Amino acid sequence: MSGEVKQVEVSVIIPVRNGSEFIQEQLYALSNQIDAPLFEVVIADNGSSDNLEQVLREWVNRLPHLRMIDASAKLGQAYARNVATLAARGDILAFCDADDVVDYNWLAELFDAVGYYDAVCGSCHHDKLNSPNRYGDIKVLLPLQRPEGGWELFGGNFAIRREVYISAGGMDEGYKGGAEDGDFSARLIRMGYRTGPAMDAVLHARLRGNNLALFRQQRRAARESIRERLLEREECSKPRPLSLKGSAIRCVASSWHCLVAAAVASIDPVPLVAEFAHAVGEVEGHLRYRVLGSFAPRSLMPVDRLPPREIVLSLSE
Repeated sequence: MSGEVKQVEVSVIIPVRNGSEFIQEQLYALSNQIDAPLFEVVIADNGSSDNLEQVLREWVNRLPHLRMIDASAKLGQAYARNVATLAARGDILAFCDADDVVDYNWLAELFDAVGYYDAVCGSCHHDKLNSPNRYGDIKVLLPLQRPEGGWELFGGNFAIRREVYISAGGMDEGYKGGAEDGDFSARLIRMGYRTGPAMDAVLHARLRGNNLALFRQQRRAARESIRERLLEREECSKPRPLSLKGSAIRCVASSWHCLVAAAVASIDPVPLVAEFAHAVGEVEGHLRYRVLGSFAPRSLMPVDRLPPREIVLSLSE
């Protein structure tokens, strides 16, 4: 029937806060997907103050199923992703970030792989959007198997059945700057869901452009990883060990490594900065969540949360 409206199969969800600088590269990549199922793109605006809405309006004709929803009530990628799932029309959810660029067959590969699993994770390549001095020896980051079985989901490159995402309570909105994807992966596995790899679903990741930005990112993620392990203690029979002393020792050792790198020009400082930031973040997490007791309980998606307000971009309805 000529007037029949086809149902989208996949909702590509992009959480964004002030991402207008790079998002057009991602939208261009999505508009040129090869052999992809019918999909929509849902932009979850997490409180942007830039010209994001104006930029998106320029893409409506090239991405007919482009939508924008208001996810500004609470800051954080976990909240933005959770809210977007309530607006999603596809049975499969695929997640990427605004400042990265998916490969030409990214969605087709994720869609094929999720036919065998409940959730799948793709690969991250660092050489397209970054200079060699930013990624060092880590040119490609492949999906990782978790010690307890199953596979780790990278927050910026994974796909999952919508019903599974919702039944798991979505991502924990209590995380402030990282670790929510690892926590989500672990909860899915404990609930008996099958997570797997989609090695050929390639995402070109944009790394932090300078060492200070890298330090801040890695510190936040490591800090939040302590919260993840504290939750493991409450929910798992065999949680990973926690040691403030061990984190403090690593912090001192890595600070010495950074001092040596600063004095020796031939030493690549990037991995050492990341190592030092991780150690500092762990110590900060121990102090914040264990010593000072500011540990926040689980904050999953409420079952009675209403769908978000949609920001009309002249959509294809």
